[in-house]
Amino acid sequence: MKEKIKYGFCGGRFQPFHLGHLECLLTASKLCEILILGIIPAPKIKQEGHFQGPFHPAINPFTFWERLLMIRESLKEERLNTENFIIVPFYPPMVNEEVWGFYHPKDITYLMIYTTDWEKKKVDMFKKYGRVKIIKHSKMHHPYSASEVRRRMINDENWEELVPKAVIRIIKEIDGVNRLKKLAKKYPEFYR
Repeated sequence: MKEKIKYGFCGGRFQPFHLGHLECLLTASKLCEILILGIIPAPKIKQEGHFQGPFHPAINPFTFWERLLMIRESLKEERLNTENFIIVPFYPPMVNEEVWGFYHPKDITYLMIYTTDWEKKKVDMFKKYGRVKIIKHSKMHHPYSASEVRRRMINDENWEELVPKAVIRIIKEIDGVNRLKKLAKKYPEFYR
């Protein structure tokens, strides 16, 4: 048996947390003793006076706390020992490179999937800060994406089949579908 990585890291926006994310975390957790889950907390990050792509509020309907609950409750549903997971706020290096080294253990391994051009850029970026291990999981090529979940929510299509049961419960508790529909009306250019 291969020796486990001491600290692994997976990060993202998780807007919302879906079955593809869950499968990725389950795969990553088998590779390390402690998996650090980084959630990008502030969707309203402005650079040069305007919102940058993935940081625009239109595509970030859920708060850090709501997403933390989505992840934690989904891990509990899977009967995983949550002691092996640490959930932290995560500011990507492109947001604040000067303080990047203060956020993670020095012997961290970034566990990443590699399916899109954006993910290739992230892999290249993280290689500057530590070891990177590309992981594969069974749902990599399935229709799981937060964009697709949000699109289905706005269009009253079946979004629930794409997320864990805990996420369905939390989104219903916070009236997340209506929140997203309001954002879609405010920013229609993101939801055409």
